[in-house]
Amino acid sequence: MPPPAPPPASGAHAPTPDAVEGPASDAVRFVLRLGRAFHTCGAAAPRVEEVMGRAAQRFGLEGQFFTTPTSIFAGFGPDARQRTHLLRVEPGEIHLERLSRLDEVIAALDVGRIAPEEGLARIERIVGAQPRYGTVALLLASAVASAAAARILGAGARGVTVAAGIGALVALMSRGGEGRPALERVLVPLTAFVASALTTLAGRWAGPFSVHIVTLAGIIALLPGLALTNALTEVSTNHLVSGTARLTGAFVTFVSLVFGVAMGRQVAGYDPARAAAEAGALAGWTEWLAVAVASLAFGALLRARRRDMGWIVASGLLVFVGGRIGARLLGPELGLFVGALIAGLLSNLRGRLLGGSPIVTLAPSVLVLVPGSVGFRSLVALLDREVLGGIELAFRTALMLTALVAGLLIANIAVPVARRRLPAPRAFR
Repeated sequence: MPPPAPPPASGAHAPTPDAVEGPASDAVRFVLRLGRAFHTCGAAAPRVEEVMGRAAQRFGLEGQFFTTPTSIFAGFGPDARQRTHLLRVEPGEIHLERLSRLDEVIAALDVGRIAPEEGLARIERIVGAQPRYGTVALLLASAVASAAAARILGAGARGVTVAAGIGALVALMSRGGEGRPALERVLVPLTAFVASALTTLAGRWAGPFSVHIVTLAGIIALLPGLALTNALTEVSTNHLVSGTARLTGAFVTFVSLVFGVAMGRQVAGYDPARAAAEAGALAGWTEWLAVAVASLAFGALLRARRRDMGWIVASGLLVFVGGRIGARLLGPELGLFVGALIAGLLSNLRGRLLGGSPIVTLAPSVLVLVPGSVGFRSLVALLDREVLGGIELAFRTALMLTALVAGLLIANIAVPVARRRLPAPRAFR
């Protein structure tokens, strides 16, 4: 039996599990809670790791952070004596108001006006606050977003009306599935099934309109356009694990939607001959009105503050104009680059001049560009055995998303996001 190890020499500090204690442990808890809060409010991996790193630096902690859509790893201390924490989290939907208020906590931290205990209390108040928009408001926002999307995609008055009803039903089903894990797992294909079946039946009973466009507009809130954009941004910034996982999740969502749409059409007796385009296009000015109300509706669906709605609508209109100009100059696929560049520049300029997070106007603007609609249409074309058309649309989707991400990354170079210089870290001795 080997002899016991000798005790450490006098003055040596052997690492113990409780090496971080006292005020420093409050700082660790603050960093971990801050990262979880940003993650559950829909922040991408680069942002979560950045805010955790800034908070750790502010309190004099040596930290390393790694995030994925379902987990956060945080290591504190030097490599030889590092304490590692694992947080199991679920991907959260973007909540613009909470992200804005969390950014205010970061701003107070940057100027040294907040301690860990106060910061923890503020985070709990932010995350636990009552929702600003109730069920009725979200149903109305979803209906307006679907109706506006139908008009932007080329539907007439009949198609816009049907899309509004389908959008409200989609929101109602989504709200009904919240807090029910078993139902949430099948909610996407189930919702797509109901929306597709009802749209197909409406096309037979209410007169001719484009079933393709109205179905797509009705489920516009379910399309993972923002998830695809965040995924490619993460991959482009070397957050490969998180980006790949998010891409996989977006693809599964697309496949689930297409499966639900296919089942709905089959049950409702879809007839391509009756799914003709609607006669009589709406006036040109209605498209601009649709863009404005779509921006407003997307802002509500993303739970933005009411005081930010004016900026969201203005940004959506300017981004739409930029996308149209870019489409004329570079083509419909690469034109998305110009729209994304304008969205990034406007959002970063607003953040620098007025304060606040750029994502407040950036996320709704990306939704106005509807990058997920072409991807959905490519899978539907493959489902309809239009192989060449489906492959062409899939290639266009990849090109459009690449152009969108390139525009956002170049905007961040041209107008960097404002970052305050951190004060000297506090000593916890």
